[in-house]
Amino acid sequence: MCGGPSAIASSALLDTLASRAALTRSYTLMVSVWLVGGALGNAVGGAITESLGRRQAFALSACRLAALLAVGTLFRRTLETVPDALETDRRP
Repeated sequence: MCGGPSAIASSALLDTLASRAALTRSYTLMVSVWLVGGALGNAVGGAITESLGRRQAFALSACRLAALLAVGTLFRRTLETVPDALETDRRP
């Protein structure tokens, strides 16, 4: 459900932060990490659901998402960029 917007945001961020020489390698690494992370997440989620049961696994997932929301909210300001600083540090 959120895969499309997060992929677009990640690609835009990668365009901004990666040097042109390493851009292709950076995209390849990003996609590889998404694929491996998705596979590992499904495997771990299945194991947790098998061992704890559906209700406890759902509650654990809700707690994890609440923690991620709290961390994202706390560090939101650090994600904001200063356009001038990015332009001076970027190498062609």
